[in-house]
Amino acid sequence: MSGEETKPIEPRWDVVNTMFNKIDSVLDECIKEKSMNFLEVGIVMLMVNEKLTQEKTNIYLQYLREESDKSNSDIYH
Repeated sequence: MSGEETKPIEPRWDVVNTMFNKIDSVLDECIKEKSMNFLEVGIVMLMVNEKLTQEKTNIYLQYLREESDKSNSDIYH
């Protein structure tokens, strides 16, 4: 290492809690007002989880492309 201490990444708990509260209120609304059952709610949660997986994959692929571009440009310098 270059002598730098790496600081662990801390979640922004205020943002996390805000998002959780919004999701929780939407879940409550859908369960109570739209009479969704737990199977339907579970399917929605699986769909959200799949969306998160796709976003993580896209971010990782973007990172790999950027690193590849850096190493390719360093070849000629």
